[in-house]
Amino acid sequence: YKKELRQVRLLSRYVLREFLAAFVISFLFFFIVFFVNIILVTVEDIVSKNVPFNDVLQLVLFSLPQIIALAFPFGSLLGSLIALGRLASDLEFLALQTCGIRLLSVFWPLLITGGVFSLLSFISNDLLIPASTTEFNRVYRKILHSNPILELEPQSVKRFAETSIVTGDLLDGKINNVTII
Repeated sequence: YKKELRQVRLLSRYVLREFLAAFVISFLFFFIVFFVNIILVTVEDIVSKNVPFNDVLQLVLFSLPQIIALAFPFGSLLGSLIALGRLASDLEFLALQTCGIRLLSVFWPLLITGGVFSLLSFISNDLLIPASTTEFNRVYRKILHSNPILELEPQSVKRFAETSIVTGDLLDGKINNVTII
């Protein structure tokens, strides 16, 4: 019985090592893709309006929990697919079955790790994301109050619910002829 238990532990460590290596690479890939997307979409518009670097850095930091919340499940899925695909392509499942080891014992470490990852994701989504979103909105409102040109551009019309704001020319850093309808 001890020998079988030792084999299962060794197999569990082996499968976890395969999964974690693939997960880290997959997570970093998706993190970079989503991070670059946030940089290109959100921060580029703000930086072009001469917002202080400290405020832009705060916006990026407060958007990290949302990026991680997106990258984590994708990284987990791709990591498990890569790990299991590599084990299957190397005929390790066949070797395990030949040795009399059930395939279910290969999947237990992944199921337990998936449960732990799900719990971490739930805690992150329940605690970190609302707090970071609140801070992100606070910093963004502060930026808007100090630099309203982010939302209001000269010679444009902005609609907010039932209100329209029509702006005129930009002279000396100030928008003239603002009409609120």
